[in-house]
Amino acid sequence: MELHLRVNRVSNIDVLTYPSFALPLFDVGDSWLVKRYGFCSGLRVNVYSNGYIVRHEDRRCLDYSSYVLGLWFDPWLYVREVSSVFKPIVLAFLELYPGFSLSVSPLDDVAIFTSIVLSRRTDYHVNTVRWLRSIIELYGDIARVAGVNPGELLVKVARSFHLALLPQLISCYLSVRGEALEGAGGARGLFRCNGVGPKTFYSYLLHVLLDTSYAPVDVNLEVFLNNMGFEGSRLKPVKRYCMVYNCSVCPLRGRCIEARLRGGLGRLTGWFQTVAYVHVKRFCRRRACSLCSLRGVCTKSYQLEPL
Repeated sequence: MELHLRVNRVSNIDVLTYPSFALPLFDVGDSWLVKRYGFCSGLRVNVYSNGYIVRHEDRRCLDYSSYVLGLWFDPWLYVREVSSVFKPIVLAFLELYPGFSLSVSPLDDVAIFTSIVLSRRTDYHVNTVRWLRSIIELYGDIARVAGVNPGELLVKVARSFHLALLPQLISCYLSVRGEALEGAGGARGLFRCNGVGPKTFYSYLLHVLLDTSYAPVDVNLEVFLNNMGFEGSRLKPVKRYCMVYNCSVCPLRGRCIEARLRGGLGRLTGWFQTVAYVHVKRFCRRRACSLCSLRGVCTKSYQLEPL
């Protein structure tokens, strides 16, 4: 028998899921979402003016929808941790993106790890989402890809170095998975996988372990910080240091973007990076500065006009 849950909180579901590494597991419309793959597949969400209605046959999946819908994390609870430097931007984000949170699916960790590594140096929405859906359709259980010949993926999915490296990466992840799921210390075992760097590591901490005090430093975050005038934070995380040190004791903490964000944003670091990703895609890259509520604090807005 199908069960349902009514939730009196709502945000734009398309914007909510847009930056999520779980996006390939969903079908998303203007006012609905269906989880097609993985844990609690078949979960359905309908959006109404005053909230969500969630449907599934398993009560556990109704509870799990709090992760998918971002209800597990309320950014307003952590505003007090934000430094005065970041506070105006955070408050502007909260006003511009009301109800926005982090859409995740932590019990699909193999799929999320795969989504993360397939997103490197490519267009996530054009390529990664399509590749991962194709892999799931072909193999069902993503863990099976560990035993697949890379040439098969190149023929059946796409000709890309991402697919050529994927069987080895998934095989390595499965070998360190137990320790990685234990916490940040254990997740450093991911660095033993060839090709895993700080961006993958911090993405995993945020999207699988749900540690919101970390954030992957991607090109969109760099664009946003540069636009906001944070010229002094140009050093990205360095793998050989991230393998050993926590940010609070790292010798590079005074110059590294990751450490400086964590120091200024606390447990809003991951949320901030995620909103910045959405904002850069919706405004900065479209040169829609005249429509942007952050133009008053943006150092680049005076140079650009909307297309």
